[in-house]
Amino acid sequence: MKNSTPSLWTKEEQLEIFGVANPDLSLRTTVLLSYWNGFKHKAQINNLEEAKEYLKKKGLKEHRAQVRGHIIGFADNKMYAEYMLKRKNV
Repeated sequence: MKNSTPSLWTKEEQLEIFGVANPDLSLRTTVLLSYWNGFKHKAQINNLEEAKEYLKKKGLKEHRAQVRGHIIGFADNKMYAEYMLKRKNV
């Protein structure tokens, strides 16, 4: 039976992020939370929409950056520093 639910990710992105082509809900939840818990660079945000727009503009997927509540997390220091400098208008 064909899966009629639209996906947020292409098959290639699913393989890169989750390690499988068609992850179930439990696997997606576990993997995304493990990425979040592994992010060493996190900052409080004032404008949720601005943070989401930044991630969209930069094309950052969930394994590289995420927004949860009023916190934004990054996988590496370079992306974190770039976001902080942009936020401070430097």
